[in-house]
Amino acid sequence: MSGVFALLLLLSSSLLTAASPPAAAAGAIARIENLTKLPGSNRGFPAEDYFTFHRALPERNSLGQPMRYTDRSKMRIHNDGTGTLVITKLTTTNTNNFRINGVTIPSGGLQIAPKSFRDVEVVFVTNSGDTRRLVTETLVMQSNADNAGSVRATFRGAFMKLIEGGSEINVQKVMDAFGFNTSMGVDANGNPQVRPSSQYPDPKRVNAGLEGDLILAGLFEQASTSQPVRMIQLGAFHGPGGAPTELRNEASTRIVGSMKYNHGDRYHQTLLPRITNDSREPAGDYTSTTGEPFQILVAGFRSTGGTYENTRKDELLGVRIYKVIDRSGRVVPNEYIVIQDYIGSGCGAGSSNCDWNDNVSYITNVRPLKRPSARAIASVTAEVGTTKSVNVSGAFDRGYAGNVLTYSATLADGSRLPSWIGINSATGAVVINAPSSAGGQSYSIRVTATDLNRLRVSSTLSLSVTGSSTPPPTDPDPEPDEEAFYWLEAECATVGSSFKLNAGSVVSTKRSMSAPPSDVSANRIRFTLEVADAGQYNLFARIKAPDGNSDSYYVRANGGSWYKWSSGIQQGSSFDWNRLPPGLSLRAGNNTIDFAYREPLTELDKIYVTTANSAPFGAGSPGTNCDAEPSSEVFWLEAECADVGSRWRTSSTSSASNGNYVVATANSTATPPADEAANRVRFTLIGAAGGSYRLHARINAPSGLDDSYWVRVNGGSWYKWFSGIRQRAGFQWNELPQRLSLREGSNTVDFAFREDGAQLDKIYLTTGTTQPAGLGEPATNCSVARSQVNTLAGAQQHTAVPVAGAAGVLNLFPNPATYRLTLALRSSYTGEVSVIVTDVRGRRLSVQRYVKEQEQWQTDLDVADLPAGLYHLQLLAGSEQLLQSFIRQ
Repeated sequence: MSGVFALLLLLSSSLLTAASPPAAAAGAIARIENLTKLPGSNRGFPAEDYFTFHRALPERNSLGQPMRYTDRSKMRIHNDGTGTLVITKLTTTNTNNFRINGVTIPSGGLQIAPKSFRDVEVVFVTNSGDTRRLVTETLVMQSNADNAGSVRATFRGAFMKLIEGGSEINVQKVMDAFGFNTSMGVDANGNPQVRPSSQYPDPKRVNAGLEGDLILAGLFEQASTSQPVRMIQLGAFHGPGGAPTELRNEASTRIVGSMKYNHGDRYHQTLLPRITNDSREPAGDYTSTTGEPFQILVAGFRSTGGTYENTRKDELLGVRIYKVIDRSGRVVPNEYIVIQDYIGSGCGAGSSNCDWNDNVSYITNVRPLKRPSARAIASVTAEVGTTKSVNVSGAFDRGYAGNVLTYSATLADGSRLPSWIGINSATGAVVINAPSSAGGQSYSIRVTATDLNRLRVSSTLSLSVTGSSTPPPTDPDPEPDEEAFYWLEAECATVGSSFKLNAGSVVSTKRSMSAPPSDVSANRIRFTLEVADAGQYNLFARIKAPDGNSDSYYVRANGGSWYKWSSGIQQGSSFDWNRLPPGLSLRAGNNTIDFAYREPLTELDKIYVTTANSAPFGAGSPGTNCDAEPSSEVFWLEAECADVGSRWRTSSTSSASNGNYVVATANSTATPPADEAANRVRFTLIGAAGGSYRLHARINAPSGLDDSYWVRVNGGSWYKWFSGIRQRAGFQWNELPQRLSLREGSNTVDFAFREDGAQLDKIYLTTGTTQPAGLGEPATNCSVARSQVNTLAGAQQHTAVPVAGAAGVLNLFPNPATYRLTLALRSSYTGEVSVIVTDVRGRRLSVQRYVKEQEQWQTDLDVADLPAGLYHLQLLAGSEQLLQSFIRQ
């Protein structure tokens, strides 16, 4: 009887729980800030949610002096929301290693008012265990924050029982302590290398990756003059005393930009040494401008090589520079790790002196003085129906050892390559499979190489295709006169949210055995290809099928009937080529090929569509659908979403793009009006590539007395645009007679009034030749408030901008974001959610998938590696799509 009673109680409790309404959102938004800052900035270092510490047991050094260690750090807990943040628990995953001081949680919880914060101190307290080790714990914080589940912080400390000599952590652990994935490389036996020789490295070994992420640059320059050069010391592990770090001119006779710093002499055995013994500020410095190329000197040793006395420059290297590889494994442009050793007259690999941890620093906004370059590419002739591969990488010079180039290509006019021309982005191999329709034609191909700091150089390949442009007469039973080839990568197709993107492949995550899944984009991988001739084609797919429960798809062409591909796919742990039994019937021109999921964990790498019967081998040829280079730099901007001055009026009409336009309320025909915000419409372009741009404006000019503007770029001279604008024709696209020269990064384009009747709807800027038509493409400046755009160089804002869709409301905050962007979605939908981030040119930068289990869902995106600029975020929740833009500042 007692068991039945217990069961009834359990059922009753379940019913009551199910009937209870979901807890209302508190409105509190928690955010962690690291108060250890990169000098002269508000950038938490190494990240806002990552804290680095050091601790050693000795209280005095070899001279008997009291030691200083960076065993504590300030952490700021923000409440960015509109409701009170109540914290009920605040600790770490192991208080024997890290503790949080400076706060007591009262019985009702620690309360932080909206838009306020509370500072606490995190202390590294480990005092036992193996020496020379890294200790890692994480934050434990329980609160009523709407984003409580995604508030994270990592605490990593280096522990040493003894100091100096062989008791110090090595330089690889110094970099690991900050969460960097930068590698020192391998030795002659292939083992990890932490004590390389002081001999000047062989550039061939550097380029081969045997020296890890080392570069050989010597001289550097400021990457962007709009941002300071900053340095912070990551570690000092040498004898008692300080050690200066400085930037000097090429002759080493003068300090550049007054850039010189030292660390407190008692902080000579710690990570993040302080700038003086009594300061809490990390050792480092910054300068707004260097003004000239420079080398890096640390304790008298130079990045250009040589001894302390500046001799044997081609033989020894006492300062080594490494690329920064972040926690996600990506190279951080224009930022480097600088390590130094007191090499004396030279030291051998593995020796106790060559430990390279004596002084370690981090430098930002610099790049090597030597840049990539390009020379002419030899002309190429290809025969119709014959596959030809030409490697063009020899026409490009990487500039310095350790730099890496990636290759892309377009036609010389900026348009995309034909589908039968592809380029391998890693090797620079151009693969040509010319169809008969290309016979007798010539093509000018622009090949672009992009380096690790996103510098680009280009050269032109002239291609001539020989062979008949028309097929020969056919016999009664004809054979194909040529074989067509099309290589398409799965990860570069249109991938639905029911699939997971891996590095270079796509994995099914769902099951639909008895019938194809619902015919929606989320459930398929769609390849688009253009074929020259209609006919029957063979399809080979490179698939990894782990076992008999993960070896099938549904496949179709051009929206036809699905074919259940459930047998004949090879199983195993590697990718294998498999032939689709029935083949495909394709039409001349554009076609689509869809793969829908049938079993989970089936992994698709690429497909090969051909009129040939032979299966490919290995990885096949490069896909032709992965060229992410745009045909030109393009910006679409709405006038009403720009910074509109008070002497302009915003009006509505159905004939305007986005339904609105702006019109001036004053005249200034003889000279430009006073240079003040009230008199102009200012468009801000973020993330532009430097170059010459055409400007098109969509204007309604009612008459010859209402058809002109003053136009300028970046605050320069005004151009009087008083002719060529079409009159009495409604809204029309008009091209500014003068081209605009834009710089790399952010730019402003101003329209000032000249005649008060001209109506300005939208502008379009491009480096290409494509003419705009109709309403144009969707603008990129209307999803973010103008006030946010204007604060790129100012204070960070924390305003959530809601975007409503049929399924719910999406909030992004803080926006602009610095290192982390929080997504909050409120909707009734539950299930898989996909988050896609693209740049302003539509290039896909990342795809991440999550599972949403309740009405209120929230997660964080790491945006620290994105350059400052405007980005678009697309969120797919079932059949609904929400689009929002954000700024990385």
